[in-house]
Amino acid sequence: MLTAPPGSPWRVRPGLAGVYLIQRWDLSLRILILPELRPKRVAAQYGRARFGRASVDILWECCIIIVSQQGYCSWHMARSKKRKRLGICAICGAAGEVNREHVPPRNLFLDPRPANTITVDVCPSCNHDYHLDDEYFRVYVAAGARPGTRLMKLWKKKVVNSSFARSGGLKGRLKDERENVQEYARQNPLQLFGGGNLPPVLLPLVQGFDASRIVRVVEKIVRCLHLHHVGKVITGNLHVDVAPLSTRQWQEVFEKRSGEVGHYNEFVYHFGTSESGAEIWRLVFYEHHAFTVHVRPIALRTG
Repeated sequence: MLTAPPGSPWRVRPGLAGVYLIQRWDLSLRILILPELRPKRVAAQYGRARFGRASVDILWECCIIIVSQQGYCSWHMARSKKRKRLGICAICGAAGEVNREHVPPRNLFLDPRPANTITVDVCPSCNHDYHLDDEYFRVYVAAGARPGTRLMKLWKKKVVNSSFARSGGLKGRLKDERENVQEYARQNPLQLFGGGNLPPVLLPLVQGFDASRIVRVVEKIVRCLHLHHVGKVITGNLHVDVAPLSTRQWQEVFEKRSGEVGHYNEFVYHFGTSESGAEIWRLVFYEHHAFTVHVRPIALRTG
């Protein structure tokens, strides 16, 4: 039974079929109480409608439709508050309110998103602070795409048609970084991982990236994966190596993988412990970009 609060100027008169007439000297409202437990279905059925001169709207949380007989919509009853999720942040280790974080960032995958996605708890501050770096990291991962691959599809759909189309600032920063590295290379030849210098004819194809932003995202991924597998937070610093994996290391990642996200080797990883007690993580994205991350024993003991 719907009743008016004590001392309220409202008068509540129950009607038929769950319709209540709420009266005040200058206003009259009809409220339809919906027992429907699926708000989206209710919204799809009723949405926003008109009853004569009355407008109708839905309070999704309570499934209440309020009809104003004077031509405007009014909310009744307080919105139900979403319960806060409490936990430990996988990135900074702070205890308190947390959100779910996808590992690695879900923007690295094509639609439909993979069903084997990994999620961990992170605080709202860390969740927000990495947003732009996650997008920047996606550009880095997709930039080396080969024609006809899933990585090329990611480049076209998520980078060119989304990030670049939406953010002129991102394109401007990448242009500046490209010009900076090419200017540097004219005076200081760029060295290749396998030895030797980059041939001048390939210089126009070089794109510079801010290594600190790339490393920051890789460190976040390892911290989150560590909490997911071990159940503890890494408190110390990490060392990230972007050198290519050896043939043995590459085989170890794919043959003895500790986990993966996606079903086409979009993200595969392996971790183990060295003789010194340090953890070694190897991450491979789209069979193209690889990272090795070392976690010192002191960081693990204090986690």
